[in-house]
Amino acid sequence: QVIVWDEPSTLSEEEKWNESDALTFANRIVKIDGVKYKIPCALYRFIENGWSVDISGNNNHSIVYVATEQMDNFVSLTKGDKEIKIVSAVSPIDTQVMVDESFIGGFTIFSWTNVDVEFAKGLACGMAKEEVDNLLKEEKLDGNMLQKDGDNYQLTLEEKNGSKIKESIYQIKFKEDKVDQIRMEVRYQ
Repeated sequence: QVIVWDEPSTLSEEEKWNESDALTFANRIVKIDGVKYKIPCALYRFIENGWSVDISGNNNHSIVYVATEQMDNFVSLTKGDKEIKIVSAVSPIDTQVMVDESFIGGFTIFSWTNVDVEFAKGLACGMAKEEVDNLLKEEKLDGNMLQKDGDNYQLTLEEKNGSKIKESIYQIKFKEDKVDQIRMEVRYQ
């Protein structure tokens, strides 16, 4: 059974992007192990590409909260010896659903994560802080879109298409002037 977000606007959004679409911060496309995903993404898309779900990090072990609530239910995705931790599992509809019917609303990549993950403009763990500053300058961001707090950056992009999604957030943490952690998350209205 194929589970899709139970709203026409989201379903059409999932269908209207192509594998050839560029990785940009605004379109929320990320490349994981050579496959492009647009976040939020139905969990089954990851399963189709060989990922398994570990629900030990999910507080309820079977359900996720609706998308409009705080996203604090996490799963991990594994594929062989690879693992993506702190993956937000969210309901695509305004009721609770089983984890396997959920969508991925965000995830965290750490410098020690052994998964090939590429964000917009080549942003990746291990990248020098100076390189990150340069690629963010190229984005021509508004004043409030990028906030810096010591060794932490937060890039916030508001959605303007009238969807359920309010904004997408990219949190970048540095350690010794190199990217140590990247969190990508969508937030809902």
